[in-house]
Amino acid sequence: MNFYYVNTKNERVNFYENPYILTDTDLLDWKYTKRDSSITAFYREATDYTMTVAILIDNYASYDEQAKGYNEAVNKLVDILDYDNIINADGKLYTDTGFYMSCRITASKKTTVQYKSGTPYQIQELTVHSEEPFWLRETKYTFDAKQEQDYQTLNYPYNYNFNLGIGTFAKTYERETSVPTDFRLEIKGECQTPRVLINGNVYEVDVHVDYNATLIISTFESATEEKQIYIKYTDGTVINALNYRNKDYNIFKKIEGSEFTVETDNDIVFTLTLIEKRNEPLWK
Repeated sequence: MNFYYVNTKNERVNFYENPYILTDTDLLDWKYTKRDSSITAFYREATDYTMTVAILIDNYASYDEQAKGYNEAVNKLVDILDYDNIINADGKLYTDTGFYMSCRITASKKTTVQYKSGTPYQIQELTVHSEEPFWLRETKYTFDAKQEQDYQTLNYPYNYNFNLGIGTFAKTYERETSVPTDFRLEIKGECQTPRVLINGNVYEVDVHVDYNATLIISTFESATEEKQIYIKYTDGTVINALNYRNKDYNIFKKIEGSEFTVETDNDIVFTLTLIEKRNEPLWK
């Protein structure tokens, strides 16, 4: 499994090719902590991980070229990794299987440095700190029901208390897991009382969404911000819409099953983002 770090300026460091090679790490280790000595409640604490990284330079170049490349590599690594500490924001550590963990590189210890003779190289022990030590993968599905409606009667294994026949848009997708998964549903304006069904569950909010706004229904914003419904305008204004949800259904029901069907009888444009949350990223 390969890893790379992307800071909040979208600058990237690959830890699987020269000049930065990951030689050892505990990033895939994990554990739960019991809450109040209870065996029925567990949580994940903020965690420090270690990455051992070798900075290696092409030894076929001349010594002067090696020294120049070495200096540039060391300086670049510091500039990219420390940027998020300076602005007090989390970057993301990614795997090549599409998962990421929000984190910062908070320390660097040089365990080996060779510079005076021979090919210059350096071994660094990096500390990775994560307040939310989970691996996430976001998969986006974008729909334009105005363009893709089937305009035919659709039969699905769900019982609705309203008609979803003529003019219904529907698509079915497979996914790699059947574990209940968090989601973020973003419905573009302009529309009135938008309604989307996912596996038969209704996600509906009785609001008017202006042309310059987006209605967002989310079960996961961060570890401290979950289960939100709000309208966000292009100028940054946010309006809480929680009380306008259709309360006959669980609007925060996670997406379940190894496949899911998305449908609507509204002329709307929307994006569904599935947010997988794992203690260990998938291996491939």
